Amino acid sequence: MASTPMVMMVGEEGILIYNDAYARFAGQRHPAIFGMPVRQAWPEIAEFNSLNVERGLSGESWLLRDQELVLNRHGQLESGWMDLHYSPIMGDDGLSMGALC
Repeated sequence: MASTPMVMMVGEEGILIYNDAYARFAGQRHPAIFGMPVRQAWPEIAEFNSLNVERGLSGESWLLRDQELVLNRHGQLESGWMDLHYSPIMGDDGLSMGALC
């Protein structure tokens, strides 16, 4: 079992597909958010995620260090800082179909 949370945001809606470590990170949102558009799954950071889906679809790789995100965890907004590494997910046609974080 992977210890690092990993999530794929697929297509223009950023459909979430993730591993068990990300399920633990998602907390009470799991399993409802599996297969859900990222903006709907994490509405408090919808704009942030929209930009990252767009970057992934453009084929870009990028790193965000010490990124502050204010997330609704257990019914309360909590600030957290994390390093986020993004890579494009390339389709058979050579075009990016999303991002892996």
